Amino acid sequence: MAYDDVSALLEQYEQLARARGSVAIDYLRPGLTVAEITEIEERYGFPLSDDVKAVWMWHNGMGPRPSRDTPVTIGSGWDFRELSESIEYAQMILDMRNEGDGDRYVESRWVTFNRGSRSDVIETSNIQLPDSSVLLSDMTSSVLNFPIVTVAEKIRWYIWAIENGVWFVDDTGTWRSRHELYPKNGMRHLI
Repeated sequence: MAYDDVSALLEQYEQLARARGSVAIDYLRPGLTVAEITEIEERYGFPLSDDVKAVWMWHNGMGPRPSRDTPVTIGSGWDFRELSESIEYAQMILDMRNEGDGDRYVESRWVTFNRGSRSDVIETSNIQLPDSSVLLSDMTSSVLNFPIVTVAEKIRWYIWAIENGVWFVDDTGTWRSRHELYPKNGMRHLI
């Protein structure tokens, strides 16, 4: 169920991004095959949940861009990387968090959904759950200080941002934000 929901939402997102004139959406890599995902699971030593598989079977992050001026994000601030890089970056975040004196997540396995100074990570340590949680990892705060949603809900928030003009594409094909239109409560952290 989560796989189908996430796949359909990502297709909807891509159609909206294309219709709005996003340049970066044209530089997404092809999605991974089941065999390629299995190889990645074996390389990193843990299975991935179905919703994580759906994301990277849709596209495997951004590919090469024709110039440095080509936009790099596929949404306003959505820095979407290939799966291997997303696993490695999430592991680095986890290692830093677990070495510090703050909250520790020693049993967690994260995959970075959106990389940034505050990264959205998918908690995928329990693949038996029907839907994985997306956490906001800010090194100065507990993940519990921010809303926790599923992968499908996160994508729905991105779609909402486009449909409500919160995210828009400028004349160069680059995503921008209208921060004054963000939700006024904690949900603003979801877009």
